[in-house]
Amino acid sequence: MVRELRSSPAVVGDVLSLLDEIGLVAREADGSCRYRPPSPEMETLVTDLARLQAERPLAIAQEIHGAPNEKLRAFSDAFKLKKD
Repeated sequence: MVRELRSSPAVVGDVLSLLDEIGLVAREADGSCRYRPPSPEMETLVTDLARLQAERPLAIAQEIHGAPNEKLRAFSDAFKLKKD
């Protein structure tokens, strides 16, 4: 996965842990993971997202990168000058 995603082992591990927490993957005893949606509704959402990613990858990337990041916002807000 690290090679395919062109990422680091730490990032891939963190994402897999998050996906495990929300029930989208199951960790096996040998350390591997398998896709396991927690409900039919979630499986439909993932299927639809995969289809949209194949059809409109730029639109999906823009949505992901345009999503608000609360940690980044809080950090930048700390540098705002207040009018007193």
